[in-house]
Amino acid sequence: MADTHFVLFVICIASFSLNPSWANTYDVTKYGAIGNGSADDSQAFLQAWKAACGDKSGGTPTFTVPNGKTFFLNSLAFQGPCQSQTIQVQILGSLVAPSQKSQWSNCQGNSWILFQGINSLNVNGNGLIDAKGESWWQGVTPTEEDDTNPPHGVCDRPTNNLPSKSMKFVNCNGLQLCGLNIQISPRNHISIHNCNGAQVSALTINSPANSPNTDGIDIMYVGDDCIAINTGCSDVNITGVSCGPGHGIR
Repeated sequence: MADTHFVLFVICIASFSLNPSWANTYDVTKYGAIGNGSADDSQAFLQAWKAACGDKSGGTPTFTVPNGKTFFLNSLAFQGPCQSQTIQVQILGSLVAPSQKSQWSNCQGNSWILFQGINSLNVNGNGLIDAKGESWWQGVTPTEEDDTNPPHGVCDRPTNNLPSKSMKFVNCNGLQLCGLNIQISPRNHISIHNCNGAQVSALTINSPANSPNTDGIDIMYVGDDCIAINTGCSDVNITGVSCGPGHGIR
C-alpha cells in the first residue's frame, strides 16, 4: 500500500509551558519505562500519570515522554480528575502501538490512548505517535455506530470489525492539543467527546488516502473526514486547516 509522507515543522508555545521553576516534571523513564520499542511500557506510563495527576504542589505538573526513545504501548487510559488545576502532557519521544490486532488488549473506550475527565489538559510535543493501524483496515465495514461508551476491554467487535481510535478525549474541558504528530490510525486519529472550550492547532496527521474511516484533524493526509466534530461538544476552536485528500469537514 502506497503511503503519502508529509513533513511539517512547527513550534508550539503554550501557556502551560511557562511554569514556575518549582512545577514538577514526571518523566516516564523514572517510573520504569524502557523505551526500546518492544518492551511494554504501558504500566510505567500509568504509574507516571498517577503521580502527575495526584500532584498537589500548586503548579502545573508535566507528564513527559522524553526524546530519543520509542515506547511500545498497549491500550491504556489516563483518568482524571487531577489534583492540580492544570496539567501538561509533553510527547517528545515516539509512541508505537501493537502492529497486529491480536496483540491489542484492555481497550478503554474503543481507543488506543484515552484521556478522560481531565480539565485544563494540555497535550503537546512533536514526537511521533504511530498507531500501527494497517492490520485493522482489512475487512472493515463502513458502518458507523454510536461508540461513545463501548464496553471496556473491547478492541475489535466481530459484528462489524470496528477498529479502535488512536487518541480519544472524553469530558476534558479546556483541552489544548498542539504540535502532535500522528500516523497510521486504525480508525479516527483524534476523537473529542464532551470537551467544552477545546483548542486544536498545528497537528500533523498522516494516513493513506485509501485507509478506511481514518478521520483526522488539522493538517493531514487521511482516508476519510478531515475534521469530524461529534455530538456533545461546544466552543471548539480549530485553526490553520489544510485538508486533503480527505472528505472535508463535518
